Amino acid sequence: MERVVAYYAGDFPEREREYVATLRLLVEHPAAAAVAAGLEAVPFNCFGFGLFPPGRVGDPDSPCLSLWYDDPHPLYWVQVRQRWDRNILTCYQPACPEEAWEAAAAGVPRLLAEAARSSDSGIRVPADCLGQIGPITNFAGKPW
Repeated sequence: MERVVAYYAGDFPEREREYVATLRLLVEHPAAAAVAAGLEAVPFNCFGFGLFPPGRVGDPDSPCLSLWYDDPHPLYWVQVRQRWDRNILTCYQPACPEEAWEAAAAGVPRLLAEAARSSDSGIRVPADCLGQIGPITNFAGKPW
């Protein structure tokens, strides 16, 4: 989580500062370190970050547990994705950081189970490219 905390502690353009302030509440929450223990955390952009199985950051075939913020009011999204850029398997919309970390903790077993089912592609996308991931993506098994 250190990388994610450091990212959100950085300087952002004025238009992104409200989002970043809300994400700081999430990444600096006391539950963050415990839930993310053993996982790799990578910031995506001013809206969210992802937790990956050990050694799988940047693997296009890796599952991901992503945590996002959405406005106009504080609303977090916690999603387990079959692949980091698509196929939402679980989706929760908690209203506060504590509930977001509770949802994330509940999602870690699914993340690790998906990682055990998916093979490591051996390919790694640079971490800065992960910033192009968006919170809106398709649900597994759905046509959209």
